[in-house]
Amino acid sequence: MPRFVLYYRGRQSPPAEHLSQIKAIQGVQIIDEASSHLLLVDGPEEQLRQVIDSLPDWTISPERLIGFSQFDHGKPGGSR
Repeated sequence: MPRFVLYYRGRQSPPAEHLSQIKAIQGVQIIDEASSHLLLVDGPEEQLRQVIDSLPDWTISPERLIGFSQFDHGKPGGSR
């Protein structure tokens, strides 16, 4: 399944009921919740978007991976 970044834009930590709603989506697996405002989840896009669109201050984006090798050319300290 695809992975998504869920971002909470509120000033305080997200309400516990929001997190419960997200975790209750069938097929959703929380990959990383180290930050209270940012979750990396694996799950069905349509169901995730439905829930996130109903919760204030949340956004959803597909996970994007960036390879470091395209920047540092394999050399310590980058390309020089």
